Formats: sequence, structure tokens, C-alpha cells
Amino acid sequence: MIRLDLAGSPTAAERWAFELLVDLSRLLPIEQASPGGVRAILIDPAPGQPPFTPSADGVRISRAALRTVIDTAGAAVEQRCGARDKHGRIPASENPLVRQQAERQLPVQLAAEELVAAVRAAAGAQPLFRLGGWPDAKTWAAAFTHDIDIVTGWPLFAGLRWMELLRKREIGRARSAAGAGVRAIGADPVGKAVDTILEIEREAGVRATWFVLAGVPTFSSWRRGDVTYRLDGPPARRLIERILAGGHEVGLHGSFETRDSPELMAAERHRVARVCGKSPEGVRQHFLRFDPGATPAGAERAGFSYDASFGFADRNGFRLGLADVVPSWQESAGKALSLMEVPLVWMDRTHSKYGGDEDPERWVEDAMRLAATCREAGGLWTGLWHPNVAPALGFPGALDAFARLVQLIMADSPYIAPMAEIVAWRTARRELRGRLDAGGTFELLADRRGDWTVSIEDLTNGGLSQYPWPTLRRRG
Repeated sequence: MIRLDLAGSPTAAERWAFELLVDLSRLLPIEQASPGGVRAILIDPAPGQPPFTPSADGVRISRAALRTVIDTAGAAVEQRCGARDKHGRIPASENPLVRQQAERQLPVQLAAEELVAAVRAAAGAQPLFRLGGWPDAKTWAAAFTHDIDIVTGWPLFAGLRWMELLRKREIGRARSAAGAGVRAIGADPVGKAVDTILEIEREAGVRATWFVLAGVPTFSSWRRGDVTYRLDGPPARRLIERILAGGHEVGLHGSFETRDSPELMAAERHRVARVCGKSPEGVRQHFLRFDPGATPAGAERAGFSYDASFGFADRNGFRLGLADVVPSWQESAGKALSLMEVPLVWMDRTHSKYGGDEDPERWVEDAMRLAATCREAGGLWTGLWHPNVAPALGFPGALDAFARLVQLIMADSPYIAPMAEIVAWRTARRELRGRLDAGGTFELLADRRGDWTVSIEDLTNGGLSQYPWPTLRRRG
């Protein structure tokens, strides 16, 4: 097993990066008080020095390798950036992976695999175990999410969408969209789209996460495309009731101003709790209007356990260089937060709004290419489909494409759950430790209870076993 007491006087940032790599590697750490285990030793980089080098006394880790993890997975580069786009977001061009044209790759998870190889070489005959990635012996995971941006006033948004199609010379799509919109007059096309999505997911066995706006709508917020409905109004309440009845999770879709105001974020969280009867655990910022140096700390102060905003608006890919759940790093304070980040991988409107592609079937193809990358890495694919991306609101064929996307994702047998459950699993798995007694008996230790079964692979002697989640013994 590997030791987490990194030798070599690491900084807090280096310790965070090392523990993240161990977590992503799925190597089971040894309990701190137990003897043995592969030691990790931090070294200064030298010309030609590999990131991870096995040696007689353990595995040597270059500070440069950890700095790269901090800059990418910790978003340290973006936190130090002062540039903003017209929506107050850090432009994708400031992301280190975008600069390298590598935003559709997973360099941090690749580094974790390199760590596994080095630790195996250094371990020799020492016991070495690797945890399974996901519950139920699943090898990868997927999370479907939906941001409810519109509940009432849909004709205004439909009209804006028709104008968007006409500007693009998408005459046929504009005609089809206008026809669907006219037929929906007097009806509730947003509610119908929500019901269609819920039925698609029910038939597939999917429980998703729905992010709802909870600010106070004003003329200004409507004009800016920010808060457009009252969460406690009858139309929104009816949607929430149907979503909760399907076993789905409801999170906060933070209004524009919550980016810089933990107090306002907490107030909006309280409104969601009043309507749903339960405080939301997750938040995603509206328009992905997000300051990586401040908003996560604000979300933690507001009481959230995870944030789901770390994605690109104008392209799909891996903003943090990984497809998994990661503890948030605050560069200015030099410390990790308790808040977890669940990066967004793929979004529907990225294609039509930013990429100019109006064919929903091509959107699905792109989503599946990224899902294949996640699957190969044993990671987590997170997708966002807006309920307003529906025929009556200007997107002919969209809901049929969503049904196909769900079918294709499910065909690859991922672990599927709402985000709060995924975060709970990953937090608990991260805390697992192993112990060997003098007789060589293996024991699995945990800090919290759970109802899962965990797979453990013996990298030294071979074999894969299923362990019930430890409930009687706790580490420490």
C-alpha cells in the first residue's frame, strides 16, 4: 500500500496535489499508524527527471509534476487570471489546456496512472491494493444534469430563438420551430419538455440532477437573461413536485450576483430548501458565471457540499484536466476547501450557441466521443441538457436526440446517480484506508458509514475481491 505522509517538506499545495493523484490512481493508502507501505518522497526537478521514479526507498515525485496538477486540476492558473469575458467569466483561452489545444484530454488522470506504474515498481513484494472506481463494480460513471432557465414567459425566448435561426440562415429549422411554437400557444411547452425528459430518464433508469433558479425576478434580470421565474410560484412548484417524485436531485442554479456574494447564495439556497423541503447540496452558476478564486469559497460558506460549474461555455471538454470529483483548491489562501468540484464535460447549447451547429444528432456524437474518453479513464462524464432545448422553444428534433443520448450512454453500463450521491461515494472512497496485521490479515477501514460494496484488486498477488463497506471499524 502507499503512504500518504509525503516526505520532503511539501507545501500545502503540493500535499493537495499528491493526495489528489493518489485518489485518482485508486491506490489504497495504508493507515498512518501501520508499518510498511511504499513511501513517497518529494524531490526538486532536474533536467530529464521523470515525474515519478521508483527507487529502493520508495517512489520519488517531482515538484514540477505536482505544480502542473495544481495549475490544472486546482485551477491555480485561472485563479491568478484577471481577464473576463462579457458575461464576467474567465475566457477559455486563459485555461492552460486550451492554450495547448489539449482540453479534450485527461492529463491529470494520465499522471495518476503513471504514479501507479512507479509505485508498483517500487513496491516489490509489498502488499499493494487498488480500489474499484465506482459502486456496483462499475468501471465508469455518468451524471445527467438539467438547468431550468425558463418556466414562464416562454414565447419571448422562443421568438429570440427564431431570430437566432434566421440570422444563421437556418430557414427550414426556423419554420419548423415557429410551427411548433404556434401549436404550443395556450399550452405549457416547458412543462411538457420537462415531462418528456423525466419519462425518457424513467424508462432508462436514470436519476438526474436539476438546477433551479431561486433569485427574485426583476425587469433587469429578465433583460439580462438571469432570473426569469419565481421558484415559489405555482408553475415552478408543479415542476419541482414532478422532478422530486421521480427520485431526482434538485440543486441551486445560482443567479449572476451569487458569483461574488456568499450571502445571496445562502439566501437562494434557503429558498430552494423551502420549496423542496430539503436543503440542496449542489450549486451550478447560471451562464457558468464563475470566479474560480472566490465562488467556490462562497459556495462552501453558503453550505453547499459541491459545485458543478467548472466547465467551458464555448466548447466541450475537461477544464480541470480530469473527469472525476476533485476537492476545490483555493490558491489565494493556499488551502483546500471542503467543497468538492464536479466538472461539467458536455453541454447542449455549446454546439448551437457558440459552435453554430444546429444538428442535435451531431451534438450527441460529440457527447459520446467525450463519454468514451471518460469510460477509458474510468472517470465521470457529466452532461447538461436544458429543458428549453425542445421543439416548441426553437430546437426541432432536440428531445429525440436527448433520448438517443440517454440510450447510448446507458448502453455502456456506467454507474448512474444524482450528483449528490456521486459526491458522497467519491468522498467516502477517498477516505478508505487499509491495514495489515502481523499475521498478514487485511482489513479495510473507513471514516463514514455507507451502503456500498467496494471492489479491491490485489496488485501484488493478483485477484479481485468485493468487500462490504466497513461499518464496525474506523481508522484513526
